[in-house]
Parts: sequence; structure tokens; C-alpha cells
Amino acid sequence: SFVAYQKRERGSRFIWLFRTYFLTHIFFFWSAFGVSLDTLVEVLPLH
Repeated sequence: SFVAYQKRERGSRFIWLFRTYFLTHIFFFWSAFGVSLDTLVEVLPLH
């Protein structure tokens, strides 16, 4: 029916929005984590 289609469309849009939000935050978190790891490796006498 039309209402079911509307519900599915809204749900898929919400899932797409959540997935985009999640992926961008994971990317930003890992890039910041990598930068902090680089600084840690540079600061600590590991070489």
C-alpha cells in the first residue's frame, strides 16, 4: 500500500543517514586516533 511504501522509504532514508553519520564518525575517529598514535610513536623512544 502507499502507507507501507512511505514507511519503508522513511526507514531506508533513516538507515542511509545513520550509515553515513556512522561511517564519517568512524573515519574521523580513526584519523584522529592515527594522528595521536603517530605523536605517541614520535614521543616515545620506540625507534
